[in-house]
Amino acid sequence: MKVGLLNQFWSDVRFGVRGFRDNRAFAFAAITSLTLGIGANTAVFSLINTLVFRPLQVHAPQQLVRIASLETNGTLMPLPSPVLKQLRSDALLKGVCGLTAGDAPVDFRSRSLVVPSLSVTGDCFQTLGVRPALGRLLTPSDDQFDGPKVAVVGYAFWKDRLGGDRNVVGGTIKISGVPFQIVGVTEPRFDGLLWGFPMSVSAPISQRTSKSAQDPSGRFYWAETIARLRDGVAAQTLEAHLKTNWRRVLNASLPDSIKGANRREIVSMPPVVTSGATPIDYYFREHFQMALFVLLGISMLVLLVACMNVANLLLARGFERQREIGIRLAMGAERWRIVRQLAAESIVLLAAGLASAFLLALWSARALANFFVSSYNRPD
Repeated sequence: MKVGLLNQFWSDVRFGVRGFRDNRAFAFAAITSLTLGIGANTAVFSLINTLVFRPLQVHAPQQLVRIASLETNGTLMPLPSPVLKQLRSDALLKGVCGLTAGDAPVDFRSRSLVVPSLSVTGDCFQTLGVRPALGRLLTPSDDQFDGPKVAVVGYAFWKDRLGGDRNVVGGTIKISGVPFQIVGVTEPRFDGLLWGFPMSVSAPISQRTSKSAQDPSGRFYWAETIARLRDGVAAQTLEAHLKTNWRRVLNASLPDSIKGANRREIVSMPPVVTSGATPIDYYFREHFQMALFVLLGISMLVLLVACMNVANLLLARGFERQREIGIRLAMGAERWRIVRQLAAESIVLLAAGLASAFLLALWSARALANFFVSSYNRPD
C-alpha cells in the first residue's frame, strides 16, 4: 500500500515537472519570487541571530553575567584586577573569568601570523565550562606572574592554521615575540568570547601584562569580567549586593599612582550587571543592530509581496487550467486525484524555491557579515 502511494506521488511529481517545463515563464517567476522572499529573510535573520541572540558556545550560558563599572556616558568600564579577587570569594558566584583582547603577532614553526589573542585569568575556562579537545586548558596555577609561560589555541585556529597537527601540544609558540608552550586545544564548539573576534590563542593574563606608570611592577591590569551565577541567583540580586560596598572595594583596588580627580571619578562609578549569555561586543550591536532590524522589516515586506505574487500566479494558472481539469473530471478522474496532483505541483515549486533561497541566503549572509566585519577595525 505504502509503495503504491509512493509511486503515485512520484508520478504526480514528474507530471508537475513536465508541466513547469512547458510553462517556463510561470515557473521562473514563481521560483524567483520565493527565492527573493525566503532567501532575504533567512539571510537577515541569520545575521541578527548571530549578532544579537546567539549565545556563547559554553556550558549553561544563561548563568553568565558581565560585571563592570558604569561610566557617565553609559560605557561599561573593565574592572581592576584586585576586584576580580574579591568577586571570587563572593557567595553569589560560582566562578569569575577576566580577559583582555587584541591582535598579536604569533610565530609558530617559522610561520608568522597576526591573529586575535586573548589574555585570560587562570579560572576563565573552568568558569565557562569549556573542555579541551587536546591536552589541557589553563588553570589558576598557570596564572602566575613569574610562572612557566603556557598557552592554549582555539580549535578552528589549530585546524585551519596549524594543520590539525596533534603534536602541537608541547610545542612552542611565540606571542608578541615571547615563547609560550602550547598545553592544549579548546573544544570545537567554543569560538571565543567576543563577537567578530574568534579565539586563536590564549595565555594567562598575569603573564601578558606589562609595566606602566600606574603599576611599575606589571602585576596590575584592567579586565573585562564574566562571572557565573550560583543556581537561583538573579543578575538584579547580584547588582544590588555589589552596590553595598562597591565604592570601598574599588578604592582599595586602585594603585596609589591613580589619584586626584581621576581616582574620584573611577570610584564613583556604580556597578552594573548585565547578561553574559551572548558574546561581548564593542561595536557591532551599537552601530548595526537598529539597521539590521529595519532591514529585517523590509525583507518581511519583500516576503509578503513575494507570497502575494506567487498566489496571483497560481490563481492565474488555475484559471488557465480550468478547461483541462474539467475534461479530466468529465473523463472520470476523482477529485482527490486532481487535488493530489495540484498539491504535488505545489511541493515541487516550493522545493525549488527553498533550494534557491538557501543558496541565496548562504551567499548574502556571508556578504553581509563580511561587510560588517570589514567596517570594524579591531583595537590592538
